[in-house]
Amino acid sequence: MNVAMIVHNAVSHDARVIKEAETLSQHGHNVEIHGISPNGEKEQFTLPGSGLRVFLYDWKIPATAKTTAQLITTGRVVTLLMVAVTSAIAAFVTTVVSSIIPAINAWLPFFVLFFGFFATLVLLNLFPARAQRVWAQTHRTIANAVDDIANTVVRIVKSAYGLLRTAKSKPQEVRQSEEHIRNQRFKLIADALFEGVASRGAPDVVHVHDHVALMAAKHFKTVPRIRIVWDAHEIYEDLASSDLERAEANALIVADNEKFVDGFITINESIARFYAERYPKLPSAHVVMNASRPMELPEYDYRLHDAANLPRERKILLFQGGFGPKRGLQELVRAAAKLDTQWSIVLMGWGNLESELREIAAAQECEGGKDRVVFIPGVPQQELLEWTRGASLGAILYEDIGLNHRFCTPNKLWEYPVAGVPILCTNLVEMAKIIETYKVGFLLPREFDASDIANCVKEITDDALVTAQNNCGQFIAVNNWDTYSGKLLALYDNFAAQVERTSV
Repeated sequence: MNVAMIVHNAVSHDARVIKEAETLSQHGHNVEIHGISPNGEKEQFTLPGSGLRVFLYDWKIPATAKTTAQLITTGRVVTLLMVAVTSAIAAFVTTVVSSIIPAINAWLPFFVLFFGFFATLVLLNLFPARAQRVWAQTHRTIANAVDDIANTVVRIVKSAYGLLRTAKSKPQEVRQSEEHIRNQRFKLIADALFEGVASRGAPDVVHVHDHVALMAAKHFKTVPRIRIVWDAHEIYEDLASSDLERAEANALIVADNEKFVDGFITINESIARFYAERYPKLPSAHVVMNASRPMELPEYDYRLHDAANLPRERKILLFQGGFGPKRGLQELVRAAAKLDTQWSIVLMGWGNLESELREIAAAQECEGGKDRVVFIPGVPQQELLEWTRGASLGAILYEDIGLNHRFCTPNKLWEYPVAGVPILCTNLVEMAKIIETYKVGFLLPREFDASDIANCVKEITDDALVTAQNNCGQFIAVNNWDTYSGKLLALYDNFAAQVERTSV
């Protein structure tokens, strides 16, 4: 089967995406990965080691969206101009008709409204593909009109009404316009992914990762034979970085598109239950956890210590990944001042919080010098094992701020143990289940601070650390990618059988 695996950003290096794509490819499916280019230019390349082809596409923010105020003004003006033009055309047509049939004059206003409405719909739908690309750059209302005529009429009325608002409503207008820009951006990303995949020919299956790319599902479903697989990595209406408006928008994306999904995959049983209860139109979930492939442990070459400029006997408490909010990173850095001098904290990754974390590290006085907290860049996924191998403990300190964190099972939950590194993590539902079942780490309370981190690390004896390290190998032996990839393949086998029955 021809499979287009689409992602809403340039995560062609994402461990989950690559594992799934490689597994399907190894079992005879023709797989391509499609995403959004980080530099605004179209790119094509082949992933090293796998031969998978990757296609990245550009999408454009409308030139009119330089400021939220400009978007409001331009959108309303464009909308009203279209209404005015089409109404003028309708008035001209009905005037000509009335000169031929004088008796129709009494009904002239109704004909003006009728022909004005009809002419607007004709203009919006005459060239839908071009309208999506051009009008989407001026106003989200016009772009969405191509997809849904009824919504167009509602949004035109709302835009016209907006011109009559008083200055007192401006803060609300700005907030709404920011939502419009974000939603317009999401739609343009989904459109770019659809057009990119479609330019390569219609696939048999579109495997959608995360929620933004799911907005492209309705476009693909215009070809009935295409199957849609949605791979939900998280609970998108409860993301740590989202405000209320973003959470509502994310929930609406899922609700609007669940009916297009033919196969549903998610990362653990708790999140599967959430989607079953909240979105009943979704198919039953196939749970494919973020497990790592079983690998033979390499001899450690001290690359992590050398990059961090640390003595080779130093124990490292490692965090690897994105420096995102609500991941306990501020408290992790503060814990350095409370740890024994045999430990250093290394943060290997990237993210918006880096400057704040560096400031916290610089402001505290740590016994033993400034090498107690070290920042080094992230490394390629294919090299991660060799780097992680040098840590004594791996940190996953997600804060208990909602269901998405409470039920999370991130890649790191396997990336540390596959390297023989025990985990220090928060006592959250799904992570605690693995830690307690396989004894591969140590739990912090759900509400923790720097002292809790330091005290927990101090209480870990060398013998306990060695025992946890040995348990890591046993955990990976029974809970690895091979444990779950069969569920992925079973889903695709079912699709293949459906296609075979249809073709007979």
